[in-house]
Amino acid sequence: MRIETSVSARRAAAPENLIRQFVAHRCQCASHFGVQHKILRAAYVQWTDDYDLPVMTERRFCDVLSTLGYAERNTVTGRGWTGLRLL
Repeated sequence: MRIETSVSARRAAAPENLIRQFVAHRCQCASHFGVQHKILRAAYVQWTDDYDLPVMTERRFCDVLSTLGYAERNTVTGRGWTGLRLL
């Protein structure tokens, strides 16, 4: 997958587009998948470091994932997201 890394492209990219790129590059999507929040967040931060992209705040990260239709959940094992799993 091609990640747009030019400075102008990084500045112009909407947070939703960055998260879409992250999901397409590092995740699989299906309604029965699930991933712990801290594991998904760590993978996102590593991905941004790998491509020299800006890291959004944790709250914004959660808001964008919710906007894109992924559900945050709380379980006995901690916070997590349904609909995603890491590759």
